[in-house]
Amino acid sequence: MENKASGKAPMSMQDFQNLLAENRGVLFYFYSESCGVCQVLFPKISALMESEFPQMEFIPLSADDQREVAYQLRMASVPGIIGFLEGKEFFRSNGLISLAEFHHRISRPYSFFFEN
Repeated sequence: MENKASGKAPMSMQDFQNLLAENRGVLFYFYSESCGVCQVLFPKISALMESEFPQMEFIPLSADDQREVAYQLRMASVPGIIGFLEGKEFFRSNGLISLAEFHHRISRPYSFFFEN
């Protein structure tokens, strides 16, 4: 998985805040290379984001490499998914989530911000 935001370099909270300020919608996907669920879920979430929620920035982050940000956001387990719209958290999931539940919980807020 590619760490799109900053490669392997640790992201500061200022970098994180800048990403929120620069993008109307952002979804962060925290993973670990040793997490089997993360490896299986990532391509499915990535494809869903691309096909159903293309106006949101999708940023995978290694929880191992991005410990400060993960800690500050209280991402207690992986996979950890956290979404922001206009800088405000609207979605959070730690651990396994079904694609149907993920889609359901993202689609309504997404439609309010991007389809109206």
